[in-house]
Amino acid sequence: MDPDAAFSLMLASFAEDEFLIASDAAQAVLNWLRAGGYPPTVHVAGGGQLLELSHEQSNRAVAIAVANEVLSKSNQALTSQ
Repeated sequence: MDPDAAFSLMLASFAEDEFLIASDAAQAVLNWLRAGGYPPTVHVAGGGQLLELSHEQSNRAVAIAVANEVLSKSNQALTSQ
């Protein structure tokens, strides 16, 4: 699996209200990380610039937090439809 592609798909799908795709991508990212896979490279917008996190543990922690949030909110949206 390409965690960068899955993470990007997760974010783009969530932003476009494609909650089933976002949920599936979030679950794939979480499964990948829990199995010991390397984390996606996380970019953070701040101060008008796009910053790339350089530490693997930082990327892993942010990716897990974001994927859990997307999964939760996507599942809520899917059950309310």
